Amino acid sequence: MAAASMYYRVIRATESGAPWQLAVASDECLALVVERLEGWLEVRRLEDGAVGCVPAAAVVRCGMRVAAYAFTAGEAWQMGLEAGDGVAVVADVGSGWCKAVSVATGAIGCVPIAYLGGGDDGDDGHGG
Repeated sequence: MAAASMYYRVIRATESGAPWQLAVASDECLALVVERLEGWLEVRRLEDGAVGCVPAAAVVRCGMRVAAYAFTAGEAWQMGLEAGDGVAVVADVGSGWCKAVSVATGAIGCVPIAYLGGGDDGDDGHGG
């Protein structure tokens, strides 16, 4: 399955009240499938691939960045980058690192914030 071009971070956990809804927890990573009418988004949860709808008010769009430098992952929790790779920044995890999603592969991991260049105005977890 190709990676989506828009990613969201859950800011308010929601329960599934109907078969078409997806229950989500705070800080989960979601990929947009399609925008629905009346304030709902159809999304795919990156952790397990589950698909369903969530209220648009329960999520924020992740800030998109481009890797300015290559980074080789040295730990399982890290994600390697090549210069020019696009990532969606999900959250600032502290100490100069952020949790990110690879736009090309959908992989999730932590990367050094200093290795990322500028991007769009989405919520990138550390002030835009």
